[in-house]
Amino acid sequence: MRKTYDVITIGAGISGLVSSCYLAQGGIKVLVIDEQNKPGGYCSSFYRNGFRFDAGPHYIGSVKRGILKIVLKELGLQKDIAFKQFDPTDQLIMPDTMTHIRANPYDTLKDLQRTFPKEAGNLDTFFKLLLKEDFISVICRIKKMTFDELLNIFFKDYRLRSIFLLLLGVGVSATPSRVSAISAILFYKQFILDPGYYPKGGMQQVPNALGQQLQANKGEILSNKRVVRILITSGKANGVMLNDGTKIYSKLVISNADATQTFTKLLATHPTPEARRLRKMRSSSSAVILFLGVTLKLTHHLKNQSCIWISDTYDIDAQFTKINNIYKKHRLPEYTLCYFPGLHDPQLRLNRNSIQIFTNAPYTSKSFWETNKHIYEDLLYKKILKILPALQQKNIVTKFGATPHTFSRYTNNNHGALYGWESNAARINSASMPQECSIPNLILTGHWCTSGFGNVGGIPGVAGLGRNAARIAYSKLVKKWPWSYFIIK
Repeated sequence: MRKTYDVITIGAGISGLVSSCYLAQGGIKVLVIDEQNKPGGYCSSFYRNGFRFDAGPHYIGSVKRGILKIVLKELGLQKDIAFKQFDPTDQLIMPDTMTHIRANPYDTLKDLQRTFPKEAGNLDTFFKLLLKEDFISVICRIKKMTFDELLNIFFKDYRLRSIFLLLLGVGVSATPSRVSAISAILFYKQFILDPGYYPKGGMQQVPNALGQQLQANKGEILSNKRVVRILITSGKANGVMLNDGTKIYSKLVISNADATQTFTKLLATHPTPEARRLRKMRSSSSAVILFLGVTLKLTHHLKNQSCIWISDTYDIDAQFTKINNIYKKHRLPEYTLCYFPGLHDPQLRLNRNSIQIFTNAPYTSKSFWETNKHIYEDLLYKKILKILPALQQKNIVTKFGATPHTFSRYTNNNHGALYGWESNAARINSASMPQECSIPNLILTGHWCTSGFGNVGGIPGVAGLGRNAARIAYSKLVKKWPWSYFIIK
């Protein structure tokens, strides 16, 4: 390891890895530092009792259409990660309706039109908005709106609106009525227009491929080390100090870390406007997840490979706004998402499958979760029995859960947030946590940035922010950006 670099990246999440790969490909000396023993952040996999589980995403969108396609192509990774697209990608079971999200958006449209024939024309108009490639013209029309307001313009049937709000609320972990319409459209461009991709070998294959490409271009990764301070000289970022006291210097620093960590801990001795703004920012929700390793051939009991959403209510907004009270009463929200990684990966299609069931949850206190965790694990288990009544205790080899404090502990994300800041309409206009921050030579990346487009979380969104962080770094290092400029589509 050198003592000086052109760029040091704090955090080996997808966004930090993407930005570092672009830089290393251009011959820039870059070091990525992460306190975990493997890269990926939320986009990682782990093993328990011989079963493989994914820490975060249930699938990835935008692989063949959109920003992730561009990133994979420019970094030369299209052949290094073997994606399988499954169809249907999602099955949505509501109180008195059932519909699907399909791999082809036009098939999704037809499915929704069959379920809601009176809304067929409105659905056609709405999907034209989603499919519109000139996104800038869309922004001009909806920039001040919430997604709920946008849906009310298009649709009369509250059940149809609720389906879109369910996908959105869980997808960005925020109260649907507050989510910006722009953020929502970007989300749906990822997960309705080109959804349902699963990497062969699990989610860990994505950061592994990025890490290997980075090192092939002479970039370096330093694992199991924690950055405790960003070094500032003459008011500019010029390196980092590690938890063992080691100081490493650089021309630029890219932080893929949680924004609260960055501005209140890593820059504790340097007050910034961003630190003051943090008090007004609202984190997205966290989650509870139940992980099951089972000896049950899932293909015998499930009709297809889709992720299964079950909601016992159409009032999705109320579930988010009342979430603290729901948990205080030892209940779960009335919606859950269940997914089956083993169904998507031929390597795992044996009688040993992993099942994951998820719903949103508040952070609350550590003692609350230590005392009550088992209650919510049991409630989630009862939910899975509605989908898989054949599942019995004798089929379960391993069973464990994750709470908001689990996510916080492994990623340092504030309150265990899943998607950085809540993407509310007010934040769209402010871009209050931009990638070029108030400290010269410090660049932000990842889902704690604000882009002016709202929440850009998810793998495609943070990959795009990583690309943009690299472009900013190139300009500061007096190097010409060697790739194209493009409008978000």
